[in-house]
Amino acid sequence: MIRVLAAIIVPPHLSASGGANAAERLSAELALHCAVTVASMMPERSRSSSDNVERHQTRTYLPFGIPCSWLPARHRTLFYRSDIPELVKRCRFDIIHLHNPMPAPEMHRIAEAARKAGIPYVISTHGFNEIANGHRIYQFGWLKRIIWDRLVYRLVARTARNADAVLALSPADLPLLRNMSVPFDRISIVPNGVDPPTGISPDAMTATLEKYRIDPESPDGRITCLFLGNHTPNKGLPILLAAFQKIDVPYLLIVGGDLRPDVDYELFRKMPKPGQQVVITGRLTNTEVSALMSRADLFVFPTLADTLPLAIFEAISHGLPVIASRVGGIPYQIDESCGILVPPNDPDALADAVTQLAADRTRLSAMAARTRIRASDLCRWGDAAKLALAAYRGVLANAQAPQALASADTARLPLPAAAFSAERSTSLRHTEEKMIVTVVTPTLNAAKYLQECIHSAQRNNSDLVTVEHVIVDGGSIDSTVEIAKANGLKVITGKDSGIFDAINKGSFASRGELLGFLGADDIMLDGGLDAVVRSYRESGRRWVVGGIRWIDERGRNIGELAAPPRWMTPRMHACLGWNPIMHMSTYISREFFMELGGFDISYRDAGDYEMFARALTHAPYHRLEQPVSCFRMTGVNNSAVNLARMNAESKRIRAKFGPRSVAEQQLWKGALKGWFNFRNPTWLAHKSAERLLIRLGYRETAHFG
Repeated sequence: MIRVLAAIIVPPHLSASGGANAAERLSAELALHCAVTVASMMPERSRSSSDNVERHQTRTYLPFGIPCSWLPARHRTLFYRSDIPELVKRCRFDIIHLHNPMPAPEMHRIAEAARKAGIPYVISTHGFNEIANGHRIYQFGWLKRIIWDRLVYRLVARTARNADAVLALSPADLPLLRNMSVPFDRISIVPNGVDPPTGISPDAMTATLEKYRIDPESPDGRITCLFLGNHTPNKGLPILLAAFQKIDVPYLLIVGGDLRPDVDYELFRKMPKPGQQVVITGRLTNTEVSALMSRADLFVFPTLADTLPLAIFEAISHGLPVIASRVGGIPYQIDESCGILVPPNDPDALADAVTQLAADRTRLSAMAARTRIRASDLCRWGDAAKLALAAYRGVLANAQAPQALASADTARLPLPAAAFSAERSTSLRHTEEKMIVTVVTPTLNAAKYLQECIHSAQRNNSDLVTVEHVIVDGGSIDSTVEIAKANGLKVITGKDSGIFDAINKGSFASRGELLGFLGADDIMLDGGLDAVVRSYRESGRRWVVGGIRWIDERGRNIGELAAPPRWMTPRMHACLGWNPIMHMSTYISREFFMELGGFDISYRDAGDYEMFARALTHAPYHRLEQPVSCFRMTGVNNSAVNLARMNAESKRIRAKFGPRSVAEQQLWKGALKGWFNFRNPTWLAHKSAERLLIRLGYRETAHFG
């Protein structure tokens, strides 16, 4: 049995920590498979209890010479030490698992002790988002910025870089790890889990509400909002205050979490207008948390930086819609079906979102119903433990990367519960060895064209290419899954947050050196992958972009669209207003995809546009002259059905990657439109004819933008 030391590094003056809670729950589940010893710097009263783990009574202290009597607690954080390094030297563990990065010097000390003892260590990315964005969250001046960089960020980066494995909580951590120069073949995705609510007795519910003087129901129909978290600056408590000061509708705001002496809670108590109420609870028991979540209508979490907060998972498990900041891994937790994402540090956007839902209780109720459905698909702690165990075994076997996703059990886990490895070897580029190319196809009731799609991919197996075709199904009720399994394909099933969430899920669960994305109603042209692989190897580029052939529902050719010009920059690309880098003819190295963190799932329709704009800012593509795939225009494609949302997302992309000057935007848009029209005459002719038919009333919607 593997002997594991779970080292939980937390400033001992904190009485609550999401990272520490996650570490305790994961350790408890791992103890079913390993001999786990937990050494936590948290105070005894704040620790979770588990009968199946051995617990080391950790001693924490400040080094001699630190003036702890007058130094504020937040400034003492960096200097806390523990006896965990001595425990590492004294006991015979097989692996050390580091949880939480603060105090960073102590985490680094424990890692160094493991290295000197010859014990491999792994590290989870709890708090990494906050570490990477600390200067912004805390608005440091130049001196504090230097101190943070030297005593926090660099130590965390060094510890992560030297780890035998890094267990990222979500794909959002991948760019942070890339900036820390963590080798991608050492990264696995092991998300936080969630415990399903056990229910609460009527007596416990009544006792909690009476304790905090909260009515069992809102007699005036006012919305009840709950915030739960540490009252530290990164959790956005000042943003919460500023937002609710702007709200005019009646509300009950419950602010949960340990009180801090540096927070002026009187500001909260003074701000309510008639019909509004604020309740500040202080520290809550697990029973009280369940009671308040059951009583609330909405969970509000305006964090400035977070990795994959447990509080949001807990809210979802209780069926609570969520309004949260679009930071870190939160877009992997919620989408527009069960909540609203707002920009961080934006009280106006937060106030608008709360006001919208307060005024539209039908929408709020529908969100709650969808949240309850989503809760059933959340990763459980037992699933997370299996992934962590696979990572341990991979490290101990000196494998290149954990192979947790090779098993069917793991394949059924919801994103982000997937491990992956960067298997790409540069030396293979210049050989004629067969390359595994992964093709990911997201499906939902796609039986009509799926067989044709699968056969087209299978025909691309050759002396150069082995095709790994991965189907990611979001809950089809037709024969989609049966067709895929009958063809021997790997099938991942489960609810997702849209097409780009599904593609991420399949990509992280694959093993190809190159990744491609093919719609269920699209077709891969014969010989297309041979051309892609040769171009990839010969060019030395990290991604290859080919042309496409448009076909109608019957498979008839309605024109071709050449790959965009080699000289197209990210600024030009963002100005066009539509994505000319067609995902079904684009292949990207696994390593590059992981570095980019996959698709941003906050984009429901233009995720490929944003992803390829982001890729273009990092590396140019190799342009392949020939068409690689056929794009079937059915009239129900995302861009046709959700045109307004598509346009709104395109504007976001232009604001993110494009020039500010309207004149420059029009210049690049005109230049690219002219190039595409000139290089694609058949496509231009079909597009012009289509517009004429629409004007004459023979057609209602356009296939072409």
